[in-house]
Amino acid sequence: MMDLGKIRINPRLRTHWEAVDLGFTLARSWYKTLFLSWVLPAATLLAILTLIFHVFEWPLWIPTVIVWWLKPLWDSSLLLYGSRALFGETLSVDYSMKGSLGFLKPDWFAWLTWRRLSPARSFVMPVTGLEGLKGEPRSRRVGLLTQRSGSSSFWITIVCLVMEVSLTAGFYALILILIPETVDFNLQTIAESESVFADMIDNFVALMASALIAPFYTMAGFALYINRRIELEAWDIEIHFRDMVSRQKSRKPRASVSKAAQLFLGGILSSLLLFATPQTTEAAPLSQLSRESAKEQITEALRGEDFHVMETKTGWRLKENPEEDSSLSEKLPEWFIDVIDWLAGLLRPAGSNGNSSSVFIIASFLELLVWAAAIGAVAWLIYHYRQGIRALFTSVDLARHKKPKVAAPEVMFGLDVRQESLPDDIPAEASALWSKGEFRAALGLLYRATLSELIHRYEFEFHPGHTERECADLVHKGQNEEQVSECLNNFVLNLTEQWQWTAYGHRQPDTKAFEHLCENWQEVFPA
Repeated sequence: MMDLGKIRINPRLRTHWEAVDLGFTLARSWYKTLFLSWVLPAATLLAILTLIFHVFEWPLWIPTVIVWWLKPLWDSSLLLYGSRALFGETLSVDYSMKGSLGFLKPDWFAWLTWRRLSPARSFVMPVTGLEGLKGEPRSRRVGLLTQRSGSSSFWITIVCLVMEVSLTAGFYALILILIPETVDFNLQTIAESESVFADMIDNFVALMASALIAPFYTMAGFALYINRRIELEAWDIEIHFRDMVSRQKSRKPRASVSKAAQLFLGGILSSLLLFATPQTTEAAPLSQLSRESAKEQITEALRGEDFHVMETKTGWRLKENPEEDSSLSEKLPEWFIDVIDWLAGLLRPAGSNGNSSSVFIIASFLELLVWAAAIGAVAWLIYHYRQGIRALFTSVDLARHKKPKVAAPEVMFGLDVRQESLPDDIPAEASALWSKGEFRAALGLLYRATLSELIHRYEFEFHPGHTERECADLVHKGQNEEQVSECLNNFVLNLTEQWQWTAYGHRQPDTKAFEHLCENWQEVFPA
């Protein structure tokens, strides 16, 4: 469990690009360890595969592709190191490489198959490695994290890819620059040849380009992930609260001022106010301002930003036609006029001439278009909402449309909410802990037992990412839907408030309040 008091950065809200810049700064600070943690296992595997492929005379570009495809494994060691170093824990290169084997263990197959080419890989990989989520819980968590930062993680991947390509091209360009003009050297000929040495050089260059950029890529995505968690979980507010509590405990009590001294000081201040006379200032008369001075002040004022504001407005407007005297027949295409004449023969009333019925013909044609558009719109609405219409007029099996039941969480806020982890007599055990002076443990037992009852008895679908307040709001919503009673709702609200004061405010709850909670436990959760 992480200790926010040991975090080595200022946990404030940053913009997406500020978070990326923070990741680059962290990569520069830990670059040596990060680089070695990435390049040592990758280079070892590349050397072994290159030797095997050379012995069997297979294409030597395949080992480079394999090492490149296994990038998530190499990046996991960097994320492991960054997650520990961010909270003041220093890891060795050997430990980072060994610990990375279990970093992607919950979902390793997905990261090496369909998620391998994910443009947000460095941003969402900590969800698997640090939070240990997979399946549907991981999808919901990733959807929450990428609501505002998904585009930034995409551009991190694009920029780092361009940097890798630039490093590779720059290496070959450096070779061409350093070779004297008198030497007959053709890089294209060497690249097209089947030289084993040239293939090995290509593999080495590709590996080093990836290894040099990998620390910046992984730390930028990790910093973006940390910034999103600071925004969602309010780390900065929690740290400020902890600092306030520590300052309050270490602050010495001030000496109290006697009532007589206060009256004496008040009398002195009142006497000073009685004798104080306000001072007035008058503006300089306008006649004292010369014409040249006034002109300079006006010119200086006109140079300000208020007089140089430019505003651009865009919008739609009707196009003006200069040929207003042209007839309608000259503006319309011939095929449209033919269609109108054909419709006129169908819609013209019997016994009427063409000139007198022209308005009627156009109106009928427009009416036909309106009816066609209306029928098409109704047909589209019926097709689009066909499921809802079928549910209204037919008997639908409601069980088929129920949401799949979410797996009950086992740990929330660091508390074990499994039923088998709880004692048989909750109030008695909590009272025993209270009598021993373990106030936080006693209140924590009541709170996690309450969460366990709400999950298993009342079937509340709590998520491990929910906060205490969100859980209390779900219970309050359940009261409105008559899922729980008002007594249980009030008990949960009171217990949540006492737990937050104890867990985050580090304040001991009142003994009477604790005893009242123990008494209410049997009422709201009868055996």
